[in-house]
Amino acid sequence: MTRPAAHRWAVLDEASDPVPGDPEEVARLGRQLRKTAEAIEKEAREIKELASVENWKGKAATGRPGAGARR
Repeated sequence: MTRPAAHRWAVLDEASDPVPGDPEEVARLGRQLRKTAEAIEKEAREIKELASVENWKGKAATGRPGAGARR
């Protein structure tokens, strides 16, 4: 995607691009942010699963002495 030439903005009564920027860079950043958001969502799901009572098993879940927790 390319930006219109500077003289083409006259139609909008602008001397130059009123919204400067690099569309390819914005798209790249958008892809990067999407990947980051997906990773955060995955981690949040995993934390919720770990925090649910149904997933706790073994001595640590029952709070019995010697279950690995230091006192």
